[in-house]
Amino acid sequence: MTGSMPSQLSNRNMSEPIDGPPPIQSAIEEEEVQTPPEPLAGIPFPPIIKLFAAVTLAAFIFALTRVPHELSLAIGRKHAKDLIEKGDPKKAVTLLEPIVNEYPNAKDVRMELTTAYVRSHDVQRAITGLMWFEGKEVSGEESAKLDAIAAELEPQLKQFEEKP
Repeated sequence: MTGSMPSQLSNRNMSEPIDGPPPIQSAIEEEEVQTPPEPLAGIPFPPIIKLFAAVTLAAFIFALTRVPHELSLAIGRKHAKDLIEKGDPKKAVTLLEPIVNEYPNAKDVRMELTTAYVRSHDVQRAITGLMWFEGKEVSGEESAKLDAIAAELEPQLKQFEEKP
């Protein structure tokens, strides 16, 4: 059987280690652990740049804290529009009044609220809503919307006047 073995193996002393790749553990022990370099490390920044970066970060964080509230108002307004169209203006009023209180000069929201008052047969508040626009500068489109709201309110005014 010795005749069939390669000559290197047959001449080899069994006490000698086998040549080959080093054991895995020794390769890991010898390898150095490298940390990635810090971005912009060693670049001097003037104080004004650092101040600008801090202010920008603060503005960004402030904007992020406002987004959920603004988003909530926008969703509430969209839901109120849908409620007005579906014939549930009283619920729309409950959604639109807080928005008008927070943004009192938002003409489009006031028009939606006035429409909700008209459609919920709240004549007093509808009149107050229309009167808010007196003396205010409105576009042609806004004027047309206000005329439509007033025309929708007119039959209710007649019924309101006829009541003793």
